[in-house]
Amino acid sequence: MLSHAGYRHEVGRRAPDPLTKRERQVAEKLAQGMAVKEIAAELGLSPKTVHVHRANLLEKLGVSNDVELARRMFDSWQ
Repeated sequence: MLSHAGYRHEVGRRAPDPLTKRERQVAEKLAQGMAVKEIAAELGLSPKTVHVHRANLLEKLGVSNDVELARRMFDSWQ
């Protein structure tokens, strides 16, 4: 077993997804180029909540902007 960032997993097994379901939804919308207000309306959230999810995503994924976030999301889809 290996321990990484609070997650324990067996060698050769994929670590649990560190993103919540809602963070993943927001990340996918950002990666598609949607604006915060559009994401908020589509997901039934306030724009402030979308900004909070975005900030959490940047930190969790170790990226500093939406372009890097989109790249990480596209890489994870392949």
